Amino acid sequence: MSKSQDPSQKPVPRVAVGMGSCGIAAGAHEVAAAVRKELRRRKLKVPLGITGCLGMCYREVLLEVYDGWRGRTVYGDVTPERVSKIVESHLVQGKPVVEWVAQADWRETLE
Repeated sequence: MSKSQDPSQKPVPRVAVGMGSCGIAAGAHEVAAAVRKELRRRKLKVPLGITGCLGMCYREVLLEVYDGWRGRTVYGDVTPERVSKIVESHLVQGKPVVEWVAQADWRETLE
């Protein structure tokens, strides 16, 4: 069994900001800077990447979180002010901020 499949190993989360043209116009650079600052402040070793268009221009800025437990969660309408709550709740406590979720692999488990 590989390390990534070993249930005793804690999954490594990762985060990406949607940097398609709509995301950039809506403030993706500012959100990415806020994420970077919050991860540093909390000393979290979570990779921060960028991604292109996620297809939900109407929900920009989009922040994609892959936590390893649930899979992919995409937050919509993200602002720099919302970043701290997303990091604290989702990355630190393992609890997605459901009211800001635009799309998620695990969403059907809530319905």
